[in-house]
Amino acid sequence: MKLKNKLTLLKTALSSEYDLSEANEICYRLIEQYVGFTKVQSMLQGEFKITSQQLKHIDFAVKKLKEGIPLQHVFGYANFYGLEFKVTPNTLIPRPETEELIELILHQNPNSKNMSVLDIGTGCGCIPISLKTNRPQWSISSMDISEKALEIAKKNAKDHNTDITYIHDSILKPTNFYPKYDLIISNPPYILPSEKQNMTGQVLNHEPEIALFIPENDPVLFYRHILDFSITHLLDKGTIYFEINPLFKNLIVAYAQKLGFTKSKLIKDLNNKIRFIKIAKN
Repeated sequence: MKLKNKLTLLKTALSSEYDLSEANEICYRLIEQYVGFTKVQSMLQGEFKITSQQLKHIDFAVKKLKEGIPLQHVFGYANFYGLEFKVTPNTLIPRPETEELIELILHQNPNSKNMSVLDIGTGCGCIPISLKTNRPQWSISSMDISEKALEIAKKNAKDHNTDITYIHDSILKPTNFYPKYDLIISNPPYILPSEKQNMTGQVLNHEPEIALFIPENDPVLFYRHILDFSITHLLDKGTIYFEINPLFKNLIVAYAQKLGFTKSKLIKDLNNKIRFIKIAKN
């Protein structure tokens, strides 16, 4: 079958599950994954004949997509900050907003300075591995309550040849010994259960609830515990970076101020939403 004909069939097949622009992009991602052509190459090589084996892989992927399985789980990996990360239903799929968090941290902490870093709630390890790849001299540790997530994070660290210390623990009740850090970073759960009605089945059925949702009556649960932890585990002049739900920005800042963290800065993402908070220790 010619490539241009297969693309047309793919767009039709996926149009019932995705809007037009998203279906279009997924089609090109499938061709890139299983045929090896970039989007531009696919547009230029319409007469190229796809092999029967390539068609088999593409059709199987489409079947999985129509069952509601996320594309990243179909491929077995997610692209994040120029790297590929293994992902499973035991890990959150990395989002573009978190790439912005990486860019923010790297920009504000130049290469010349050695740093000790703790990432809390690491998931697939995308935050520490991306940081370590760009700042190899930093000493980075990562915590997660999920042993299955840590298994994936360790595999990703090995694949990218990054030396990360992984810790199985819960920030709600930490039991391990921790030193003091220059940076404490977290993208913790921040979605209310009442928001489920606005979420897709791809997320609700294929990503871990423990990494997504917070108690309806305590939306800053994890931020409170991380800030409590930071009182004794953040070095003087150290910094906390949070990814947040914009709805709770004032609650987080107020609690930080209550603990004596007087320097808090709200930072917008590329969609002009308050998405990050930088909290400095005097």
